[in-house]
Amino acid sequence: MSAATVDSALVTFSTMTTGARWMLLLEVALPALATMALCAGVWWLGVSLIRSRPFRASLGWIFGLAACLMLAGALLGQLAGGIGRAMIVQDLAAADPGVEDVLWTLLVQFDLAPVGWAFALALIAGVFEIGRRLQRDTEGLV
Repeated sequence: MSAATVDSALVTFSTMTTGARWMLLLEVALPALATMALCAGVWWLGVSLIRSRPFRASLGWIFGLAACLMLAGALLGQLAGGIGRAMIVQDLAAADPGVEDVLWTLLVQFDLAPVGWAFALALIAGVFEIGRRLQRDTEGLV
């Protein structure tokens, strides 16, 4: 065999720069904030359904906030992870410049699925706002 390629590499570090650690932490923490906001919205929806008042003004805001956090958290989290890995490769290349031939300097793998979920959550926020208005208008009719 005259040539070979490697698609991925698993590297374990005993020490890492603080900036790279923070970037890799942000890669995981930002999408987790979106998940927590979505869970809060679903919990509040459950409480509202139990109280027979499913269309509250706060639900629209919570789902809208979750949509914004999902969009920002997913895209910025992926970017932060790429920057963190670039910082690590830069530190490795300082010791051996041949590392840049093996490892990519900036490796960002964009997953655009959270963007679609964010748009879906924004539509759900709109539905709850319209439902709140309809609920308020029909209260006087009964």
